[in-house]
Amino acid sequence: MRMLLGAVRAIASSRPQATLTDGKCTRYFASDCTICVDACPVTAIDTTDLSITIGDSCHGCGICAAACPVDAICGVGYSTVSVSTVLEEESRLQCDLAQRIDRSSTDASVPCLGAVDPEIVASRAMKQDVVLTSGPCEQCPIGSAQTVTGAVDRAQRIVSKSGGAGTITHRYAEPAQGKSVRRRPSAGVSRRGVFEAGTYAGPAKDPRQLLLESTALPALPQAKAAVGCTGCNACVVVCPVDALEVRSRDLVFKPASCLACAECVRVCPEGILSLDDVGIGRFPTVIAQAPLAKCERCEATLGPGETGQCHRCKTRAELTVDIWHQLGIEP
Repeated sequence: MRMLLGAVRAIASSRPQATLTDGKCTRYFASDCTICVDACPVTAIDTTDLSITIGDSCHGCGICAAACPVDAICGVGYSTVSVSTVLEEESRLQCDLAQRIDRSSTDASVPCLGAVDPEIVASRAMKQDVVLTSGPCEQCPIGSAQTVTGAVDRAQRIVSKSGGAGTITHRYAEPAQGKSVRRRPSAGVSRRGVFEAGTYAGPAKDPRQLLLESTALPALPQAKAAVGCTGCNACVVVCPVDALEVRSRDLVFKPASCLACAECVRVCPEGILSLDDVGIGRFPTVIAQAPLAKCERCEATLGPGETGQCHRCKTRAELTVDIWHQLGIEP
């Protein structure tokens, strides 16, 4: 019994555990994002006022890391190089549960397809057909059908809108009638040894970079703005990857940098921004233009976020009022 308990503890301690990269989580900027919390299958993640906490119940499936739009979670998941290499050589990937159903399959396996970045799969499908096989998610302690189908659907939309030559087929492995199959807890290593434990250290190549290299015009996140931009710069300041930039009066959006976190949409005081996680366009484009307004007092051109009077005139007016008050005189 002691030996068995020792083995269990050894396996548990060898599992990778998710960690948070300081300063990357959008909750640091007062966001109400709960994507990783909602994605975690074992409720190991909880929110705090300006961050998240990851508990000891984390079993390293990597679903939270794949779900996080700003790559704030590390230590779990699969390296871009490992997954890309397998898909390039074999064009097939399955989850552990599917592998347990069809033991004759030689496809490489991962604990959950929902933990594989859709852009990695899409980049491979630009030139060749890819087949993904998942087992019955309702019998799996990690992941969910919604998580898996969501990831596969996004990869398929990227390939379709990019005009890729390949396709992504999602197949389902079903156990024999009257039988059930349960996924055994694992440290996330494929039975075929394709995904070595070291791959959890972090991706050697960014999935977005891989996607940009796979085709001339990849489908990328697209931000749009309706009429009404005041040039307040709130969206520019909150963007974690500098995908928005102000040039003179123009608000410039850079699709190749955007991670579709939607923080810009959240903070826009005018509510004019919207975001499509898969759209057409690779190069920087002007999505809004702040009005050319002048100060009511000195007629100088107002800067970003200024309305009515410029900062200089407002400061002077406030100082004048303060002096009058100190002298006991009502201005």
